[in-house]
Formats: sequence, C-alpha cells, structure tokens
Amino acid sequence: MNKRFLKLQKSLQQPPSEKLWQWTIQHFENWPNTQERQQALSYAQNIIDSWPQELCESRHTDQISVANNLVHSIVLQDTQNIDKLKNFPRVTSIEIKNGTDLRDLSAFCTLQNP
Repeated sequence: MNKRFLKLQKSLQQPPSEKLWQWTIQHFENWPNTQERQQALSYAQNIIDSWPQELCESRHTDQISVANNLVHSIVLQDTQNIDKLKNFPRVTSIEIKNGTDLRDLSAFCTLQNP
C-alpha cells in the first residue's frame, strides 16, 4: 500500500467535515490514474456514503473529475450543463438555485437509468 492510500485511510478516520471533503477531492485529483487509485476510490466511497449528503456537494457539473463518484449532491446555478449530470452516478440530491431558467429540465429524461 502506498503513502497516498495510507494518508487517505488515516484522514477518513476523522469526523466528516467540509474541510475533509475538499481535501479528499483534491487528494484524488492529484493521484495518478492507477489501480491503487481505483481501489482507494472504492474505499473512500464506502466511508463517504455514510456522510451527510450536503457535505458531499459539487457546484461544478461542467468538470470531469475522478472524484465525481464521491459526489452525493449537486447545486445547479443554471441548466446549461444539465446533461453533464450523468457524470455523477451517485448523486441523490439536486438543488436548483432560485432564478434558474427551467426550460432545459426536459433533459432530465436523459438521466434516467436504463
């Protein structure tokens, strides 16, 4: 097991917090694409699945990230990138900000599981 995985394990023993969430996302962003990173993502998912969903939030639906699999909640500022929600397979909550043009919500039908 490499130092990155050990550091992740130690860090995820702490209580859930916004700071730990941000650290975890950054940790995976800086981790080269290896088999160990995939194992670490699975490990982190098992722990983060029990966190409050409002902590595991993203406001960046236009970005593809290795950490998208950890996101539970999305905040939409607009609906321009609504089709990108498919890149967040574990999302259980979507918040649409006040004043958002809702005409593009018909795109939600593309998000349904087959």
